[in-house]
Amino acid sequence: MASSENDSVLSQDGSSEVLSTYGVTYKDYSIDFEDSYKISSTTGGKITYYIDPCKVNGYYAYNFYFEIYQEDNDEDLHFVKNITYFYSTTDRTSRYYAYTFAKNFLLPGEYVLAAINDYDDKVMDVATLKVSGTEVITPTSAYSAYYNSGKKMTVTVKDKVTGKLLKYVKINAVFSNGKKTVTKTYSTNAKGKISFVPPVGFGTWTVTFSSGMSYIKASSVKKKVVVKKSNVAIKAYGVRGYEGLKVTLKAVVKSQGKNVKEGTVTFILNGKSYVAKVKNGVATKKIALPASKVYRYYAIFKGSNFNSPKKTYATAVSLKRYATKILARNVAAYRSTASYPCMWV
Repeated sequence: MASSENDSVLSQDGSSEVLSTYGVTYKDYSIDFEDSYKISSTTGGKITYYIDPCKVNGYYAYNFYFEIYQEDNDEDLHFVKNITYFYSTTDRTSRYYAYTFAKNFLLPGEYVLAAINDYDDKVMDVATLKVSGTEVITPTSAYSAYYNSGKKMTVTVKDKVTGKLLKYVKINAVFSNGKKTVTKTYSTNAKGKISFVPPVGFGTWTVTFSSGMSYIKASSVKKKVVVKKSNVAIKAYGVRGYEGLKVTLKAVVKSQGKNVKEGTVTFILNGKSYVAKVKNGVATKKIALPASKVYRYYAIFKGSNFNSPKKTYATAVSLKRYATKILARNVAAYRSTASYPCMWV
């Protein structure tokens, strides 16, 4: 094993003071975690890991500490706390070691456990640490809003034992109206809250909240969700074209100032119906205009989550097309072998 510059400072008389001050590099020894550990928030728990000590100038040594992180909903890691520094100058055998977490050391949730070399701050190994416990799910009062309003429902999640908010834990939400079921999983934010627009359409629903992590217990909570049909504003646009050629009929559909992203618009022109889907607030349909004249057409919207609005009218102007001929007389007269420019007559 190659010695580092600081390794050469190690004393020859067996003193461990120099080791604890300078440490040994991450290449000199190894730590191996299991992929995942599980402990209890309320009772604590023990984890085991494997250390292969190194030999530095006749001494067997290691030095490291643990750090704990939590991953947020954007997959960024946030520091939670660190654990006491571990070192030895006497352990000669590669073997399993154990560490015991005290009760309530961590709140229920999922964490990243890292072993870090104290000498050069190198991360030597990481593992998932799952902390079991019991949580309390508290939704806001019953939800009632117009569809597409953007109004959110809020849920707060706390640790039952300590009453502290639980960050980044998963919660299941099951919406049911007796005919249809919609299931979603949400994660709390840094304030232990979930805010969302119910992912359901018009009607009366029951939403049941429960823990989204198998190792965290929670009593399920039910709330009523009422989604009301929203009013719609629709505008049709005038168009001009030539008889027999295609033009594009267009209508814009909005509800509460937002683009409607569902439903259909039916254009009625000259007694015929043309149906188009609404995409991001716009419905279009290409048609061929009949004989040349000014037509007054209308558009009507239909959607299961919206009240049907009144017809909106616009004009479609069909212009007459005229045949055009280009005649060329005396073609030979346009050709010349003279040295001067051609004369056009």
